[in-house]
Amino acid sequence: MYDTNDLVRAMQQMSVGASQASYPADVMSGTILSVKPLKVQVEQRFTISGDMLVVPEHLTEHEIKVTVESADTKEAGEPAHLHEYGGELTVKVHSPLKRGDHVQLIRQHGGQKFLLVGKVV
Repeated sequence: MYDTNDLVRAMQQMSVGASQASYPADVMSGTILSVKPLKVQVEQRFTISGDMLVVPEHLTEHEIKVTVESADTKEAGEPAHLHEYGGELTVKVHSPLKRGDHVQLIRQHGGQKFLLVGKVV
């Protein structure tokens, strides 16, 4: 048979569930422990790495194509002359993350995935 305590417990569980549903993610801070492999100490409580981390492209080493407007270099050389440059170039962007960096993370509801948002400066 159910009593008032059972009703109170059921209401508490529903309240907690509703509260968690309204906050589907948590913002947390962390510190980079290592870059290769990437490991993050989260709020001095636990360490995450591997499949638990979702890292956006802007925090990785990658290549992008850019277009440079046509221009001339400064006058140089003997005899003095200019070089024209411009067009489409491929640029390598190096990872801005290094050991000791402070970062912000968003923990997915349930705590199994963490999106590394960026560095805190």
